[in-house]
Amino acid sequence: MPQELVIHKLCGEVVVELDGDDISEIVAVYGDSMKALKTFLSRTVHVSRFRQHLAIGSQILQDADLLSTLDLPVTLQLVMVPFLLATPQDLHAMQSAAERNNHIEMQRLLHKRIDPDLSLTPGHSKALHIATTFGSLACLQLLLEAGANLQSLDEDGKSALSHAATMGNVEITRELLAAGAKNDAASNGGEYPLCTACRRGHLGVVRELLDARLKPTALQSTEQLLQPVESPSIAIRQALHIATKLGQTDSIQLLLGARGDVEAKDNHDKSLLWHAAQIGHTDVVRLLLQAGARTGAEATGEDHPLWAACRNGRWDVVHCLIDARAHVHAADATANSPSWIADWHGYVDIVHHLATAGENPSTNSSASPLWMASCPGQSRMAQALPASRADSARTSIKIRAGASPCASDHLHLQAAGANAQDRSGP
Repeated sequence: MPQELVIHKLCGEVVVELDGDDISEIVAVYGDSMKALKTFLSRTVHVSRFRQHLAIGSQILQDADLLSTLDLPVTLQLVMVPFLLATPQDLHAMQSAAERNNHIEMQRLLHKRIDPDLSLTPGHSKALHIATTFGSLACLQLLLEAGANLQSLDEDGKSALSHAATMGNVEITRELLAAGAKNDAASNGGEYPLCTACRRGHLGVVRELLDARLKPTALQSTEQLLQPVESPSIAIRQALHIATKLGQTDSIQLLLGARGDVEAKDNHDKSLLWHAAQIGHTDVVRLLLQAGARTGAEATGEDHPLWAACRNGRWDVVHCLIDARAHVHAADATANSPSWIADWHGYVDIVHHLATAGENPSTNSSASPLWMASCPGQSRMAQALPASRADSARTSIKIRAGASPCASDHLHLQAAGANAQDRSGP
């Protein structure tokens, strides 16, 4: 098919040659105008439509001129013009337009060829950051058309996508992601947009950020689209821990559905289930267990979810973990069991529940639950230990023949008291 429209630069270099079908497709996708043709050309020359002039001879074509009215075949000349120096009044006007979503004023400034990436505030916020923070969708779309840098950072090291995640604006988030904003780019503080959205409880933004990981954008190359989907990112791992600590079951479900690891550990090697158990988020514990989280058979002591729940008096969590067949005999480095730590903090009901579930109350420590139960003032603890368990424990933790640890210590305590009374006199 013969070429109907040829566009070249001032130097004579041909930019593009279009036949009738190409022109019809541009009209269908972008619209029937010179503005639409410039938008199409911006993908080739990487210069926004605001910095393009199209001319036939000495006649400059206007954005509103119809593409379909060109007398084909025709040759157009493309002139790419630089940004102009902005005045303080221009910067103030751009900031105000971004804050108020005044798209008419924003368009005027961009047609005036004001650089959209200029810093507008003492904090180095750019128009894109301001439009994102204020939810100015129309202005944001114009700034993206003008080629505003999606990855630019403000003085706090935050991108426009980070601001969108903070504000919880789903439409703004969607626009930024469609334009190619990096989903897994952390701020200078190390926090990802996904983590920010979870921390703020913006479920809609969490969903958009996760969906974007699986959706191709118009800016991705064929090679990128053919690459396998990435394994769960650091952002998802960190977001899972944030959502777990805050008890956000809906966010956790979304994150796990995006191939998040239910066994993800934090920098201190603590699991999601451990954090949920320690804090007492029973619904989260149930969700993680249903998703396949291990109850900690390989963990010991303070790293064990059951141990953490007992230490903090999380009765409902203890019940869930025992139902899930958690290892009730887990002990810490000094061989103190879950029931020992529960009793140490006065959680007698948990001690009783553990004993009923089959935990041996004895430990390798002299300060076992039995020892503590037999000490003065611990009658509630003694009642919590079933007789059969207590009898079994009593025979297994002798300090010397014929005396239990507590009996031995009671002799010392009584002797110390008698000596003190002798020294004090009548």
